[in-house]
Amino acid sequence: MGRKRFRGRPDWAQGKEVLWDVLTELGEDEPDIGFLEFIDTGLFFSGLYTEVELGGESTQVVVRVPRWDVGEEQPEAARREIAVRRKLADIDLPFAVPRPLGCADSDHGLAIVDQWVPGASLGKKTIQACVDPVEITAVVAAGCHAVDPEAFRPLLSGPATRRGHAESALGVLEKRDLPEFDDALQWAREHLPPTTPSRLLHGDLLGQNILITIDLRDRDHWSASVIDWHAVAIGDPAYDLAIVSRGHRKVFCDGQPLEQLVDTYNERADEAIDIAHVRIYELWLKARHYLAEYRDGGETAHTEQLLHNFRALLRRCV
Repeated sequence: MGRKRFRGRPDWAQGKEVLWDVLTELGEDEPDIGFLEFIDTGLFFSGLYTEVELGGESTQVVVRVPRWDVGEEQPEAARREIAVRRKLADIDLPFAVPRPLGCADSDHGLAIVDQWVPGASLGKKTIQACVDPVEITAVVAAGCHAVDPEAFRPLLSGPATRRGHAESALGVLEKRDLPEFDDALQWAREHLPPTTPSRLLHGDLLGQNILITIDLRDRDHWSASVIDWHAVAIGDPAYDLAIVSRGHRKVFCDGQPLEQLVDTYNERADEAIDIAHVRIYELWLKARHYLAEYRDGGETAHTEQLLHNFRALLRRCV
């Protein structure tokens, strides 16, 4: 296969090159790579699906090609993700984790080739209507947080305690002199989580990263696969739930509130969390979003709306 590396190529062209590199590294001579079907685009990668011959068998794979805007740290993060998922393969979990087959350079960073896992995205409204998204998310989150993080310390950074994670998040509220930020900072300091050990976090536990298969004859029976571990870290489990809620009043399409998700999670988790702990990270997310937009554009109608959203969240806290 001829090589001509340059930036700006379509994802499928990069994906074919990456697949060639990975398959030849795995011992395949002159692999036959056909059409790559686009799946979706996430925060860090675009996903492409195809079938290839591997070890004499037809194998379904997904090529995850980095987005153009992922940043210089992307290759290190991709290698870290692969190492974490390979360690997770040896742990009994209530969900499946895609097996990484390898990685290779692409135009904007390190692309990853995974063995394909079946399932429909829990982020789709049609899927949430068929299952209980609160229960599934709670089971997945509690299962991830039950993993002993010490085995992952050589790979992952993160504070030693839950409180340390929350305290590090409060710094964002000191970056602009606003009465709303001052009130939020005072409230958060009064509701910090305990100094219990940090846990393993997925880091981006949105519905789009949870793939579900269900028995249509009995929808209480389901299995899940958790994908896209690019933001995996060690920290406070409340952070993962804040990523799910994003500070919205209703978490899922049927209008389930954050309180329901926290209660369901606490029924399954080794250590219960308080909804106030989740609110700290929701405030952190809203403040970061506002500050990023303010830095780029100053006072605008959009930044005023973001500040309004922050105030509304703060009212729910206090």
